[in-house]
Amino acid sequence: MQRDLRKNQDNLIIIGTGVIAFGIWSVLHSIMLWLTSPDLANDIAQNTDDPLAISPAAANAITFIFLLVLLLADLSLRVYMGRCAISEGRGTRKKQGSFYLFWAGVMATMYLANVALSIIFWKESVKSPVRSGITIAIDLTSAAILIDLIVSATALRRLTRTQQNQQNQG
Repeated sequence: MQRDLRKNQDNLIIIGTGVIAFGIWSVLHSIMLWLTSPDLANDIAQNTDDPLAISPAAANAITFIFLLVLLLADLSLRVYMGRCAISEGRGTRKKQGSFYLFWAGVMATMYLANVALSIIFWKESVKSPVRSGITIAIDLTSAAILIDLIVSATALRRLTRTQQNQQNQG
């Protein structure tokens, strides 16, 4: 039982670090994708005959600010989940709440839904099959990491409870 306990603790520490690393990668990837998509502002501000239409420069600024807010919220959630997993793996987590596990489940579900939709609408949405394939692979990896986080945290909690019960009885 000690071996399984240690395995799950180590797993949570590694997974927590991976969740944070994927969050940083996601932010960098999204910013690079935005910077290399020059048609984005034109797509947003395409109707120039409309008196309420905004200029491409304003569309770029608004889009970038909106993107940054979303990316910071996403990164904050990933850092929170990663730090909770690391502290639970080290045994330093003060409260045994499941809030971070709930968000890990929500994010894993979103990744799996994105993969399913990408496969279903492959022909309609694929501009670059290589990029879409890589995105699907990364989304599947992210979902697997988050599912493993949930499984390891649950197993660690169960083993810890069992060990405490055995110590109380013995």
